[in-house]
Amino acid sequence: MGRKRIIAEQIIVKFREVEIIESKGLTQLEVAKKLGICEKTLIRWRKECGGLRVDQPKLFK
Repeated sequence: MGRKRIIAEQIIVKFREVEIIESKGLTQLEVAKKLGICEKTLIRWRKECGGLRVDQPKLFK
């Protein structure tokens, strides 16, 4: 089976979910499992779009 591609807007929305879940005290690994992604993906997203808002996904392209 092929990989599922996630577009930039979806990454930013998911990353906001990550911040909310982490504020409840869960670890990075637990957050990644809850969202159905691997921990390395979460780290990469944090590097790429840590400070972006939903209206700024054009920076990825």
